[in-house]
Amino acid sequence: MNGTVRRWARAFIVSVAAFALEATAAANAQEARPTKVGTCARTTIASISGRFREKLTRPTPTDEGDGTIVNLKNNANGASYDFVEAVYNSKVGDRVLVCLVHVPTGCPEGDTRGKYYTTTNLRTLQSWTLMNDTHGCGGA
Repeated sequence: MNGTVRRWARAFIVSVAAFALEATAAANAQEARPTKVGTCARTTIASISGRFREKLTRPTPTDEGDGTIVNLKNNANGASYDFVEAVYNSKVGDRVLVCLVHVPTGCPEGDTRGKYYTTTNLRTLQSWTLMNDTHGCGGA
């Protein structure tokens, strides 16, 4: 192999490696929380729990459960008084696509509760739609 071909091959390998690193960084990027209805962002699940328990557990006939809390790394969180199967099937660290689907109007200044996000787990392909708090804006 002559020197020109070797230099070209080396440059090609370096370019491919740089592209692969850039693609990996982009895939792992945490996008900001969506702020306009209809916009989405990629992020990961930071934590999953019940409302009052450290672990989300499936309700039983004698235990109604205590709801569902899912926190995302970009703070587009979800909360419910109900057990959410799709969240239960998810794991901390799973990549998700989160979309803002509703923003309430007429809220007191500074009260950011009442936003609804639809989240799709990219591993399980299951989705859920939850409000960012168990109470809407102006609520308890």
